[in-house]
Amino acid sequence: MLTGADHDPAARLAAAERLLQTDRRRLVTAYASRGAVPAIRQLIEARIAARDTAVLPLIVDLFEACGGEERIDFQVYLQSFGGAAEAELVRLLSASDPSLVMRATDALAKMGAVTAADTVAALLRHEESWVRMGAAHALGEMAPPDAASQLVAALDDTAYAVVNAALVALGRLRAPELYEPAMGLLDSDNRHIRKHAAMALGELGDARARSALERLNEGDADSGVRFMAGKALERLNRGL
Repeated sequence: MLTGADHDPAARLAAAERLLQTDRRRLVTAYASRGAVPAIRQLIEARIAARDTAVLPLIVDLFEACGGEERIDFQVYLQSFGGAAEAELVRLLSASDPSLVMRATDALAKMGAVTAADTVAALLRHEESWVRMGAAHALGEMAPPDAASQLVAALDDTAYAVVNAALVALGRLRAPELYEPAMGLLDSDNRHIRKHAAMALGELGDARARSALERLNEGDADSGVRFMAGKALERLNRGL
């Protein structure tokens, strides 16, 4: 096997090629043992270069099995296949591991997988706030037709990080539906929300927000809010 006595790189690569066809799970086990990492990475990268989708199931298995930076590496591999990887990534949105769900969401967003947007939007109701946050960011990146209404609803989330993510996404979309709720959030008790609401209004570019942003820029108790309100005013000025 790959982790046996034979340390010849060419022999290990050949063994990995054989296992890809006959026993993919052994490759996952061999990767976990660490001795086979270079051969398996070489195999994957060669198949990606050849646009060979036969390697996709192995990449998905390793994406699920690994964590941390390695999971991000396998996410990048999956993204390189575009639509061919979409079904597997959508399947992983219902995984029990929240970090896996978040990485799959991010991959779909980076791939521009608009057909997966409804499934991603459902994650705005996930029990983990950081999964909800990731879903909000993803919808802003995907920009499906009904993203604005879904993101406006997320502004009522109990976690301020989710509210902030929805504000960022709505600002990115320059959604007119953003104006009224963002104006209301300028008076939030949470300084992070006030800051992101100001930023979103600057992105939106609606001159009606000018006086409220001037008020924050001149008199908010938090320096970060004052700074962001000033930046938002600069964006409004550039838009005139």
